[in-house]
Amino acid sequence: MKILALVSLSLILAGPLSAQQWNAEEQALVDHIKGCWDAWVETRPQPDPDRFFEQCPYAEDASMWWTNASVPQTKESIIRNWVNPPVDIGWLDLTPIAIRVWNDVAMVQMYGSWKARTPDGPVTTEYKRTEVFRKVDGRWMFVGGQGSPTNTKDADPYE
Repeated sequence: MKILALVSLSLILAGPLSAQQWNAEEQALVDHIKGCWDAWVETRPQPDPDRFFEQCPYAEDASMWWTNASVPQTKESIIRNWVNPPVDIGWLDLTPIAIRVWNDVAMVQMYGSWKARTPDGPVTTEYKRTEVFRKVDGRWMFVGGQGSPTNTKDADPYE
């Protein structure tokens, strides 16, 4: 009987961890991020980043700090370094782990898997990411984040 009670209790407690249910606002934010990832892949080969930023607004002072980079990547550095990527990139999966929304500010913690076709062959990289957004005029705007590969030997598909 004690074993049955322990198993039942563990199933009740584990339930919320295994099957995330997002409310409408949280799901809209996940969909926005997926749309931004699509836009990143579609617009990187183009000579001008404006189309990407139209679809995925960044705050002027936004930054993303990749663990393999010595300094955070800013919106200005993305624009300055916008060139045809040396590899063919795409994303495979986005798995939100936690989403917190406080009025017009939100934080999303997620895993994201990217693929790249390099001269040495295909590479798949999984990242742990935390991204922060602010809602401006009804749209989510990226304000900052941090990302690191789950395996530090993985190549960075943004390079």
